[in-house]
Amino acid sequence: MGSQRIIQFNLLPFSCMLRFPFQFLFLFMLWAFSVPLIANELGELLQSAEQHSPVLQAARERVEQALLKHSELLEFFDPALFAAAGRATDYRALPLQSNYSVLGSNSFEVQGGVEVPIRPGAYVSVGAASRLLFEPTGYERLYQNLFGVRVRIPLLRDRGFSIFGYRRSAAMAEYNQRVSELLALSQSLRRNVEIAYIAAYENLSVCSIAEEASKRFEALVKVAKELTRLKTIPDYEVHSTERELQIGLEDVEKARNLFERSLVDLAALIGSGDPVQISGNPESIIQLGEQIPALPDISLQQAMENRGEVLSLLHHISLIQCDYAITEEQMKDEVYVHAGATLQAENTDSPFEAHRKADDDYLAGELTLVWSRPLDYYGGKKRLTRFQSAISELKADLAQSELSVRQQLRSAELNFASARRRMELINNGMKAARETLESEQERFRLGEGASSDVLDAQKNLTIMLQRLTLAAADLLRARTEYLYAGGFEDNSEVAEQPR
Repeated sequence: MGSQRIIQFNLLPFSCMLRFPFQFLFLFMLWAFSVPLIANELGELLQSAEQHSPVLQAARERVEQALLKHSELLEFFDPALFAAAGRATDYRALPLQSNYSVLGSNSFEVQGGVEVPIRPGAYVSVGAASRLLFEPTGYERLYQNLFGVRVRIPLLRDRGFSIFGYRRSAAMAEYNQRVSELLALSQSLRRNVEIAYIAAYENLSVCSIAEEASKRFEALVKVAKELTRLKTIPDYEVHSTERELQIGLEDVEKARNLFERSLVDLAALIGSGDPVQISGNPESIIQLGEQIPALPDISLQQAMENRGEVLSLLHHISLIQCDYAITEEQMKDEVYVHAGATLQAENTDSPFEAHRKADDDYLAGELTLVWSRPLDYYGGKKRLTRFQSAISELKADLAQSELSVRQQLRSAELNFASARRRMELINNGMKAARETLESEQERFRLGEGASSDVLDAQKNLTIMLQRLTLAAADLLRARTEYLYAGGFEDNSEVAEQPR
């Protein structure tokens, strides 16, 4: 399986992360939150959310863990020390080997050494031993000092330390996956904060509309009572106006509670624990809706490249591909070439003199080719099948993500166009609603109209104002949803928030 090539393709966009991980995170969060969509106020709230959100903080820690995991794999090149002391009956040819070896025959011995993996793919062992032989052939006792060097090179399995390379690639893929998850969470947080921010201004506007409607009801009640006192209208005209006044006051209380709760929801998303206040006026939501520009053109391909959850799936596939490559490598036969050289000196009187006694040469060497393999790779074959299934699952998730992103982009476009058209239609009828209310109020003051006509005109105006607020909020929500679907690629600043 060509996993190495695929891994390189997927990881190229993040190749600089390991060199400057903290700088990358800073630039990444600056990209995600630096330019507000609505106003400086929203930008400050987004910045506060980036600093205080426990969700993002947990994601940053996962990124840091993945980075450390990539670095800790360098322990592969740590030297391995070896030491032994004692008495044995079997002869050992080399002071240090890569596996267990016994001590010299009929001797007291102390030995030690070190083995170091070196690039491009060899294990170098250096060792020494000092032994005292009892009753060797021809001598009463004999001191031997032995120094050896061995090189072990894998020729098939793990050639060039390929398993180590795949593990480092897997750690890099995991790191990129965690960074992509952080990106996905930041994009989701930005969307949620903007939606909650829009909802707060929408509820502020609804509360203001309810208060203005109650004031009109109060004014109508006063006029009705005065006209009743003057016997211009009957008494029952007052009762309907007072009833509507109480209903309007209940609407005010409900709208005020909804507005305060929206601020609590916004504060919870930001995560700082401090109460949140918005400084705009109740008409801000409508003014923003009227000034908002058209949607940018974001293609499906751009959206897929920008969405954090999509990138996370891609890097997860790379991670599984690395595991697949490791398993494939481990299923190869083991073939090693061993090359070694030893220097041995002997003396009958002292261990600190170098002579030849039992052996004719100071130097000796070896060259060995070793092969081994299991009888079957049953477990490895099952692992490869499992990894293939996992990759197929992730590719299916990618296909589903593409369908979801396509649907989100199109739905947001339709909602945006519909909300803009609704605002135009409501604005076209707003002037008529205000003039109708003024006419009915004048007719009522002159005693020519009924209070129910004025109430109906007031209710119609209130409904139109509420619908205009809802359409403006829907317009802003549609734009946020569209930019979120595209991964917030477009960070252009829109109209400044009216004050």
